[in-house]
Amino acid sequence: MRVIVAEDSGFLSTMIAEGLTERGVDVVGVARTAQALLDLTESAQPDIVTLDLSMPRGQSDSVPEQGVGLEVARAIRRTNPRIALLAVSQYGELPWVEEIIRLGPRTGYLLKDRIEDLPELINTMRAVMEGDTKVDPSLIVKLVERKRHNDRIDRLTPREREVFTLVAHGYSDKAIAKRLHLSQSAVEGHVRSIYRKLEISVVASPDSAGQTDDLDSRNRRVMATLTYLRWGRSE
Repeated sequence: MRVIVAEDSGFLSTMIAEGLTERGVDVVGVARTAQALLDLTESAQPDIVTLDLSMPRGQSDSVPEQGVGLEVARAIRRTNPRIALLAVSQYGELPWVEEIIRLGPRTGYLLKDRIEDLPELINTMRAVMEGDTKVDPSLIVKLVERKRHNDRIDRLTPREREVFTLVAHGYSDKAIAKRLHLSQSAVEGHVRSIYRKLEISVVASPDSAGQTDDLDSRNRRVMATLTYLRWGRSE
């Protein structure tokens, strides 16, 4: 796994890079500005980039701009769509999460305090690189548990809430079944019930052969779920 660490803090970027290297990860570069990251991505051709969402644009001693990492992520995805993107931020902004996920498969969003657990960070990086969509667990849990007036989530059974939370994490039906010790058909039934109760429509586009891509379907589910959690409510 070839990794670029993009982080404007010299201390933190060094800590992450050295920690990953000690655990056998091939860190092919460290970038402290948006422009440096774009240049390094072209030359080093990593498998995945851990991307700080607030970075200086040009000079490393200039003031970091909140959200500039979103622009960089979009640029990388346009020019190097095979590169996985794991956004890292101290801000739990759901619109930012949605922007990252909209870039398609091989994306993720973690809060900065999560990266202190390097083994877990590496596991997340590998999952994202292999096609999963990963969102910081604390953001998902807080959104699911948040109380809102006449919230449709109250319609869900305790088991459906469990499944709904795992869908938001980006787990497939098969992975959810394994995690909850259920049959895959049972999970599929729960998912259908959840989206019916929440009145969420998730439509995946078939490919040229008429088949629905699992990654596309999973990302559409995550995107629809996060959008509901951020904005959805019963009037």
